[in-house]
Amino acid sequence: MSRLSSRRRGVVLALLSASLAVTSASASPAASKKPTTTKKATATPTAAPPTTAAPTTVAGATPTTPAAAPATAAGKKGPSGKIGDQLTIAIAAAPNSLNPALANVGTANLNINPTYASMLYMNKDRSYSGDIAEKWGYTDGFNEQFEMTVRAGLKFADGTPLDGAAASASLNYYLKNGLNRTAWLSNVSSITNRGNVVVVKMNAPTPDLERVFSSDKLAGAIISPAGLADPNKMATASYGAGAYVLDSGASTPGSSYTMVPNKNFWNPVQQSWKKIVIKVVPDSNAVIQAMQTGQIDYSSQLTGANISAAKSAGLNIDLAAGASFFALLADRGGELTPAIGHLKVRQAMNFALDRAAICKAVLGDAATPMYQMQAAGMDGYDPEIDKMYPFDVNKAKKLMSESLFPTGFKLSIEAANQAGFNVLGQAVAQQWKAIGIDVDITNSPNVPAGQALHAAKKFSVYITANGLNSTPLLAGLHIFSPGNRYNPWGSVDAGINDVLKQAFALPQADAEKLYRKAWRQSAELAWQAPICTSQAVIASTKGISGWEVPNGGNPPSAMDLFPS
Repeated sequence: MSRLSSRRRGVVLALLSASLAVTSASASPAASKKPTTTKKATATPTAAPPTTAAPTTVAGATPTTPAAAPATAAGKKGPSGKIGDQLTIAIAAAPNSLNPALANVGTANLNINPTYASMLYMNKDRSYSGDIAEKWGYTDGFNEQFEMTVRAGLKFADGTPLDGAAASASLNYYLKNGLNRTAWLSNVSSITNRGNVVVVKMNAPTPDLERVFSSDKLAGAIISPAGLADPNKMATASYGAGAYVLDSGASTPGSSYTMVPNKNFWNPVQQSWKKIVIKVVPDSNAVIQAMQTGQIDYSSQLTGANISAAKSAGLNIDLAAGASFFALLADRGGELTPAIGHLKVRQAMNFALDRAAICKAVLGDAATPMYQMQAAGMDGYDPEIDKMYPFDVNKAKKLMSESLFPTGFKLSIEAANQAGFNVLGQAVAQQWKAIGIDVDITNSPNVPAGQALHAAKKFSVYITANGLNSTPLLAGLHIFSPGNRYNPWGSVDAGINDVLKQAFALPQADAEKLYRKAWRQSAELAWQAPICTSQAVIASTKGISGWEVPNGGNPPSAMDLFPS
């Protein structure tokens, strides 16, 4: 059991260390993809993978052949015109899996993106570039068919050809086994290939598949036939077509991961380093110290609490899209804790939270209070929803008195033993105590372990987080797809589902009003208690380029960084 003995902000702030990027920490564009559009990528990148060209209007047009890869050895002409010896990146927690289909997006992306090329690449400004696919788009007009054209002449790291059939096989593996398949691909009826064209058919409108099949969500990270034949091997080796391959002999699972250039990579200009090393360093102060001494070059997992120390250490600092933290009131039927099944109790739990004080104390200047599941600036965000649950202890107590639990109840919650999650849990528990809720906190070892407990329905309430997603993806996690780890008891509201299904078949401009309606209905049900939105703090040493983040953009991945 863990309790917050004082609400003094300085005490809580001192406990904080990096954890934001453990979940998906990148924001999604507000606009949905326009149907009947096929995008074609330019063939050769300069810094990141190739940028998309202006969309054409011809669905299923014949793919172009990418320019031949440079004849020089890998790294001869990196994006900065230089080749670096080693790039060392610090992450707060080890990835739960090196299998891209089973990995939690966020921290795992730093391990997986260098070794597994995806169908599409999500740039720092949240635009998309072709990676394995040179052309992509919805082709039916109703967000029910999505096509991606595989570049000609690609190979996996082991030399096996990467064509439409191989890509389709990998995507079907994800469709059956992927960690987030129920949230993002539940509407998919089939994935096939027509030569080098991969055809994804849905049984209902499904927007934002660009992001799902990109390097951000990893569903499009393509696995070789050898990896698919024995997925257990992916725990200690890479079976992709990325710019690098995992050097298993130089890696220690759970501690450090070393990657070296893939000699069969189609575009060696992206191989800016002779070696990439990713180290697990949970303590953010230790990260800053290691960067001062040259042991670490880059981290995207600091928080607002670390900005002053990082600047004093002479590091490059920038802010990027981060994550939304919330209490997931998951047991809405009251199976484990009957009180959580009552609407007035869940509403009281929302009114009892002094979000402004919690955010400032726990996450520092990079955090802002959050009163609804969709973050400000994202599609479906409605400022009117922010007014629904202001901090009001008296209102919370009144609701409790009107419920079946006027004197309160005992509640066990889970929070990962990573600062940000665990300290938020303590702060929330202290504030709920004021309305009679006696909270015990179980601290799982890390976020992936906690998410396994979510899926197994071990607790009624969880302190968790997710990246800033578009409404289609966020709704997939929290409203649709019963049984996933954000909706373990399969809560369904027919009214919300109907509104979203209508919205998903519309262009963004027309869907926006319906998105807002759905999020308002969700807030009225109080299925979650949102707490904070926090930006990720980027830190790099002076020898690194590409660390800069476009306004509101994503943290750079390993593929965005190169020697200055």
